[in-house]
Amino acid sequence: MMQFYFQLSMASLNGNMSQRPSPRDRRRWHSCKRSPITPTSNTCYSMNGTPIWTATTSAPSAKCSTYLAKVRWWSRSDTREFTMTDFKLAKQILNTDGFLECYKMKAFWSRSADEALLLGHVEPPPIHYRLTNDRLRLSLENDHVTPNKQAFRSVRDAFGRPTDFLSLSDLHRLLRAGATGVLEATNGLASAIEAFTQEISSRYDARSTANAYFSFGSTSGFGVHNDDHDVIVVQLDGRKTRNFFTTSNGLNKATVNELDTPTEKDVGETIILAPGDVLFVPKGTWHDVIAIGKPSLHLTISIVYPTILDFSQWLLDQNRYRLPYRDIRMAEDDLALIASDCTAFFSQIVNEESMVAFLKTYYARHAARRIGPSLPSLNRIEPDDTFFRVPFSFLQIGINEAALGHIIIRALGREHILTEREYWILTTLSHKSPLSVAEIAATHSESYDFSFESIQGALEKLLDKALVTKGQRRVAALVD
Repeated sequence: MMQFYFQLSMASLNGNMSQRPSPRDRRRWHSCKRSPITPTSNTCYSMNGTPIWTATTSAPSAKCSTYLAKVRWWSRSDTREFTMTDFKLAKQILNTDGFLECYKMKAFWSRSADEALLLGHVEPPPIHYRLTNDRLRLSLENDHVTPNKQAFRSVRDAFGRPTDFLSLSDLHRLLRAGATGVLEATNGLASAIEAFTQEISSRYDARSTANAYFSFGSTSGFGVHNDDHDVIVVQLDGRKTRNFFTTSNGLNKATVNELDTPTEKDVGETIILAPGDVLFVPKGTWHDVIAIGKPSLHLTISIVYPTILDFSQWLLDQNRYRLPYRDIRMAEDDLALIASDCTAFFSQIVNEESMVAFLKTYYARHAARRIGPSLPSLNRIEPDDTFFRVPFSFLQIGINEAALGHIIIRALGREHILTEREYWILTTLSHKSPLSVAEIAATHSESYDFSFESIQGALEKLLDKALVTKGQRRVAALVD
């Protein structure tokens, strides 16, 4: 996406809207290219996947480092392992004094980080991909539908499959007119951002994803709104204004609990974010994000928990053929009696036991970690591999009577039949910290064969079921 953003930015959205960069931009690129660095090949692609030009870059001079980082930012390979550097961005923010307290108290928090250090943390290796409307969406202040219909055309590919075609001319026109672009699930495109979201999952048992927002105009991208989850905002490039709202008694940064429908007269504090600025915006905080006529790029990283609404809907679904199934006949029924029945019913089903059952179901349904491709090994196990459990948890729902010793579990929205060894390994693994084959074997029961070969076979089956994913490799001793 940074290549995508870079191309739009270099076109300036004011004059030449061609796909190729201007001669001035190419001269700027080649001035960086001539820096005394160790060369590697790097090709810049347009939004439709067409190569624009190839440069040689690796470790640029200080003069060009930020510029080239922005060009290479969204080029990466999915076949990689996290390094300690990938986690620097997460630790730089999450370990900062005051963040944890504000997070626990659901209080607003802000800080500034070093721009060059920030970009250095989110610079991935190269990959190129096509953008379709399920990954890129556009928004105007009062219209979230029309811009996408204008920029994307429904077409069929060479094999007759339906897909999207992105019209660059319409995209440029919409962005110049003030539309905001959103590249969704950027944690799947950049290792440092994915490490950030996975660190949130590990620390807080929360689901997390990241979106990138870019704009070039001078209007609001979404209008006044609030988010239904906590958000960490990281400004990567350019500047952007955030308006917050105040109540009649002077309470700043009002949430949905303090203000029903904000208007212009309720605008309170205004914050202009510059590169390196970081915010923690609690769930439900009213705000309006406004571009200021210059290119801007920022990330939002979500922190998502189950809600009372989720719990209520789950409860009603579990009991759908009991009282919730009953009709309400306004002309015939005693409404006071029905209300009394509802009160008694909900007091019976809402308790700590049902909430624990809901949370187990909720966390078994969701992945704590993204499953990466296993290429070229194709899920083959090596002694120095480490492993995470993919779902936050899972539910044992029975024993498979057709296959003695096989256990049925529910995880990630599906039922899986596991052997006792596979079940035990899945129970041993965590979504928070990885275990090697040797560490798994060290916790074994006397009743099982825990040779490397036996664990290898079970892990490969769990990998094929997408219940386990590999972590960073480390040296591990073979298990006899």
